[in-house]
Amino acid sequence: MIERILLVEDDETMRRSFLYLLKQANYQVREATDGETALELLTAESFDVVVTDIVMGEVDGMKVLHVARQQPYRPEVIVLTGHGSFETAVMAVREGAFDYLVKPCDSNQFRETVARALQRHRAEQQVRNATRDLVAALYGDVPLPPPQPHKPDHPPPALAADEQPPPSPSMTIGALAIGPTRRDVTFAGRTVYLTCTEYKLLCYLARYLGQLCTSPDIVRTTHQIEADETEAQALVKPHIHNLRKKLHPSYFVTERGTGYRLVVPDDEEP
Repeated sequence: MIERILLVEDDETMRRSFLYLLKQANYQVREATDGETALELLTAESFDVVVTDIVMGEVDGMKVLHVARQQPYRPEVIVLTGHGSFETAVMAVREGAFDYLVKPCDSNQFRETVARALQRHRAEQQVRNATRDLVAALYGDVPLPPPQPHKPDHPPPALAADEQPPPSPSMTIGALAIGPTRRDVTFAGRTVYLTCTEYKLLCYLARYLGQLCTSPDIVRTTHQIEADETEAQALVKPHIHNLRKKLHPSYFVTERGTGYRLVVPDDEEP
């Protein structure tokens, strides 16, 4: 099965660069030079992943994102942004985008992000197919086929750079245990699902446990970019917010206007 990618980029040089990387990976790619064309393609064809610039003409990347996620085939959406559109990129992730990339982005990072988006799309498609078959069996007098071992079309990609192990094989910080991958994080014995960026941020704070980590230093590790204080805070803040909800707020101390510290709450210290 050949994965289908919709590439939406109004800058010809950038579009050709991304197209080359996608073709190298043997993806089937449709190009759109503006948001209007992208909307037409989304409603006429089906795609596994949409890669779209945010800042375009009358129809911007946010509109493309919303229309894409309303399609029955629900493609994953990766948004592309420049350094001046961090807040819009963060908003896009909150509204359903799989991830965002800052232009110009590293070619390996681009390929890895697309591969991870395709992997999640395949997994969600399998769940939808299984649900459809179950409903048909329950309400359509259709016998449920025997389970078949899953054989993926492609082997899962190797762990991306942002899923690499923390400094030590495992770390225990109060009720928090950080394992060698983001799938091995537990809190009070409960497995916690973290995104790649959340895991990388947590590992960074754990490496400097109790010490102040500034927002620019954090995004240098989590996003591999240089950003000023304002831009860095806009990038880090939503991930800290998510970690506080998934773990516990008392583990994260905000130094207003500066950065964050990971701590062991007083009532959990030995």
